[in-house]
Amino acid sequence: MRSIAELVVAHLAASLGVPVSAQVPATRPDSFVVAYPVGGMSDRDALHTDVAVQAWARSAADAEELIRDACDAMRATSATMMADPVPLGADERHVWWQATFTVHALW
Repeated sequence: MRSIAELVVAHLAASLGVPVSAQVPATRPDSFVVAYPVGGMSDRDALHTDVAVQAWARSAADAEELIRDACDAMRATSATMMADPVPLGADERHVWWQATFTVHALW
């Protein structure tokens, strides 16, 4: 069985048309998405994994558009939004935005 993080990466990769991985790639393409677990909880019947999703692009407008597309893709699953997208950082090559979700999975 694949982990929730692997399922989120696969879902976003199929939905967005940009590279998606669980960590920032060593050689960063112009646009990409990173999704990784940041916490969560479980009970007898379900797993509730908190996932951070970051969208990286060459401009602030492109990064914002990509994170909003990622949010739409996450909402099409069992995920619920924890925090609205926010700008998270920038360097000489990229701007990145982040949103966080709780992904609900039944055992």
